[in-house]
Amino acid sequence: MPTLRKIVNLSFSLIFLFSFTLFGQATLSDHQMNEEIFHFLQKFQAGYSSRDVSRINEWVDDLMTEDVYIMGTNAVYPNTGEWQVGRDKAIELFSNDWQRWGILEADIEHADIKILNKNVALIAMTATVTKSVENGFGRSNEKNMERCLQRLADLEKNESKSTRLKLFTAIWDAGMVLKHTELGETFIWPIRISMVLIKEEGKWKMTQTHYSYPMSGYPPIRIVDGEVVDY
Repeated sequence: MPTLRKIVNLSFSLIFLFSFTLFGQATLSDHQMNEEIFHFLQKFQAGYSSRDVSRINEWVDDLMTEDVYIMGTNAVYPNTGEWQVGRDKAIELFSNDWQRWGILEADIEHADIKILNKNVALIAMTATVTKSVENGFGRSNEKNMERCLQRLADLEKNESKSTRLKLFTAIWDAGMVLKHTELGETFIWPIRISMVLIKEEGKWKMTQTHYSYPMSGYPPIRIVDGEVVDY
């Protein structure tokens, strides 16, 4: 009986040691993958921070798959606006971001990283885009109002809109500009960014991304009789 007890105790000890080793390896593996993905996000942010368009091809090739799927904030249907597929389109879209959109700062420190398996991970994170006269991406309130007046002057020549819709457009455009001029010349927009990463030849690469603004109230675009209508 003592011998049997020793065998049982030894078996439990070996099982415990084996389980602990496996758990430790899994934890280390998850930790390592999180570190790799965080490094990916650092390189992603570095591109937006430097905005060096001469290196956009290298940045896209390093971080994205050949068939990367991009859904930006400005598109209703696939293959229009900022809803595009492939590296060539990625270079075009991100280059435009770096030169015209504003200064994007992603909160990579608090990014929600979900590792589905050793080759697939999901990311969701918040970000801000800042546009101001000081950082070179914004305009003064006076200039914004002048541009609004020019749009209203051009609106009269627009034959695709009815007189009634032109008036609604004028009210909406002027009201939006006046509202934002009251809030100051520095625009800070909250952005939500999600990504799907896959591992290719030992490197994490983005195969899908989606940028979106949080909304309240009526969205500015709707579909009427099958046609996309905005103001």
